[in-house]
Amino acid sequence: MKVFLIGKTDQNAGPANVTKEIIRNSDGRMMHTHYSNNKLLAVEIFFKSFFTDVFIISGIIRWPVVKFIRKFHKPIIYIMHGCLDYEDDINHLHAMPIEHVSEKYILDNVDKILCVSELYSEWVKNRFPQYKEKISFLDNGLDIEPRKRVTKITHSVAVAGGNRQIKNNSEVCKAIELLNKQGFDCTLSIFGWRYPDGENLTAYPHCKYMGQLDKKEYYSLLDKNALFVINSEIESFGLITGDALNCHCSILFSKHVGSSGIVRTEDCDFIEDQHNPERIAVSIRYCLEHSNADRLLDSVDVHKCSGAFQYQKLMNICKKMIIK
Repeated sequence: MKVFLIGKTDQNAGPANVTKEIIRNSDGRMMHTHYSNNKLLAVEIFFKSFFTDVFIISGIIRWPVVKFIRKFHKPIIYIMHGCLDYEDDINHLHAMPIEHVSEKYILDNVDKILCVSELYSEWVKNRFPQYKEKISFLDNGLDIEPRKRVTKITHSVAVAGGNRQIKNNSEVCKAIELLNKQGFDCTLSIFGWRYPDGENLTAYPHCKYMGQLDKKEYYSLLDKNALFVINSEIESFGLITGDALNCHCSILFSKHVGSSGIVRTEDCDFIEDQHNPERIAVSIRYCLEHSNADRLLDSVDVHKCSGAFQYQKLMNICKKMIIK
């Protein structure tokens, strides 16, 4: 079986990182795109398509590419990392019209829409009921690393995603300031890009922007944080859960985080109202005073959540698509 994976690998972002992990776990057994230059990419896709049994599209690609590969009458799987139709409005991405057209064309014309978590697949089904019959899910792979525990800074909290509105990090900033006003001293580290049209998170004295870092520097700082908060409006998966687990952090989830499904959670691990700083503050304080780090880490099935295991599941899905 010859599988051809089409997707970006030249970025430090969720979809590209997932695509790189799939390629890494394929151990050279999968064809994939190498070029970011449009002309070279077009030539590469043209020639490799003649030898393909199953196409996998990871993230949005231009609709003419999908139209072209459809001519080969081979199964096409779309790994859906996010929903541009939804996220563009929230994050003010100013996506080009062709990107919106491409997303719709992909959803209309692929044979299977593979969401990156079960929770996200249900969200997508509700938003796009017309595609319900071809929507399924496969969790992103997370590799849990045997790392030494580092002494935590007391009452230190972290978030990721920079100032993207969909992350709701401004509400976490407000909660941190509220806790400090109540005499509960705590700090917030904000990891990720600072987007021009994003939220203004620089006005909060107890919150510090750390920026977009490479993994080594990121982990060295995250190791010292006691709690990681994921307050997203919707998080299709959330690779940052793996980062938090690897760095022995407690984790506090919104109720819309796909990767919360890979750990055994309790009610206290979730934010009741992700837009209410007072309620968020209560949850943060509880998690800082009652760490869930060991409980969550111990609950992970390290083998079944690994990138290698998820890759094998992806290959099994491809085989079934050929049989159909």
